[in-house]
Amino acid sequence: MPIYSDKHIIASIHDFKTNISKYIRMLERGDYRAVQVCRYNDVVGVFITHNSQKLFEAREKERQEALKRGDDMKVIIDNAQRKKED
Repeated sequence: MPIYSDKHIIASIHDFKTNISKYIRMLERGDYRAVQVCRYNDVVGVFITHNSQKLFEAREKERQEALKRGDDMKVIIDNAQRKKED
């Protein structure tokens, strides 16, 4: 079972292999910075996409600006989904 933190995902090798496409999509959207791959609770690798760091930082900045304007989380999520569809 993967663990989703604010900035990254922690997944077992088996889970990572099973869901690699899902993780790539999440990184490409900027939802997370990286996936930490573990075996027996020890990190054996870190998976990142070419632009995941930049995308995550841009999305995080957008979230912070929306919160400063007073937008609620539903508005922030709706805006993110709308941009994804464009």
